[in-house]
Amino acid sequence: MIPIILTIITINIYCLWKYRQKINIYKKYKLPLYKVSFAHSYSKFQIPVIKMQIKDTMAYFILDTGSNSNIINSSYEETIRLFTKSDFTQSTEIFGLAGSKKVHKVKGSLKYGKITFKDLEFNIVDINEPLKILNTDFKGKIIGILGAEFMHQYNIHLDFETLCIWIKV
Repeated sequence: MIPIILTIITINIYCLWKYRQKINIYKKYKLPLYKVSFAHSYSKFQIPVIKMQIKDTMAYFILDTGSNSNIINSSYEETIRLFTKSDFTQSTEIFGLAGSKKVHKVKGSLKYGKITFKDLEFNIVDINEPLKILNTDFKGKIIGILGAEFMHQYNIHLDFETLCIWIKV
């Protein structure tokens, strides 16, 4: 058990170091970046949360590099309807610490300021239990998780030193 934990810690440290190198390269060559702060949520919960727009509705999402896919909470039916239904009759299997589960998918876009994140796929999963603590103290409701798939697709880097994400535009 201890070797597994040490391996995970080592991988996380390496990933943070690689992210920091990329951010320094962006700054050095003055590549266009967009900065989004998650300082408010991080100072309170130690979890990066950002506010995104789905059509005309504002919604909060956790940024989670440990989640391979993006997730929308199944209890927010009105929000799910805002997305274009894609493969809704199809199900896919997701895997996690609790085992595997078949889920439905939706596809849609999110917006932050002038930046639009198109063609995002979300698994529809009941994540009420893990969000209970956050949603009792957080202004607004957290309706989903933006995982590694989102960060990789849009070249997004978490910067815990400045408590923001950098988006290469």
